[in-house]
Amino acid sequence: MLDLAYRPFFPLVQLQEDLGDIFDSAFAPLAEARTSSQTYPAVNLWEHGDSVTLEAELPGVDIKNVEILATGNQITLKVSRPAVEASENSGRTWHRRERAFGTFVRTMTMPWELATDKIEASLRDGVLTVNLPKAESSKPRKIKLITT
Repeated sequence: MLDLAYRPFFPLVQLQEDLGDIFDSAFAPLAEARTSSQTYPAVNLWEHGDSVTLEAELPGVDIKNVEILATGNQITLKVSRPAVEASENSGRTWHRRERAFGTFVRTMTMPWELATDKIEASLRDGVLTVNLPKAESSKPRKIKLITT
């Protein structure tokens, strides 16, 4: 049953909710940009033997918009995804726009040095695969014992 009782603080509660909505909508783009730049691209990273494989999801990204940098024990992915703009001539009217666009940078630090001259990468079906071999100095080495 509908409660028709008089609520003297209803206007204040409604004002608080309205102000909350205004602030949420005003600052939402900043929060979304910060969140997406920290988690895009999504990556999987696993070790196998003397190397590590990194996979990153890059749907719709052209290979010319991907840059991979490796130094010491760090790998950096720099990805640019251009925005699709709605113009008067395109016939588009945006109703929802959730796909991130712009330039995104992710740097991951490995617990060992990388053999940067042996790194290989490929982009296939929107998935970037990077093979990251460990540097020789990072691999276990058997020490020969001598008797004295």
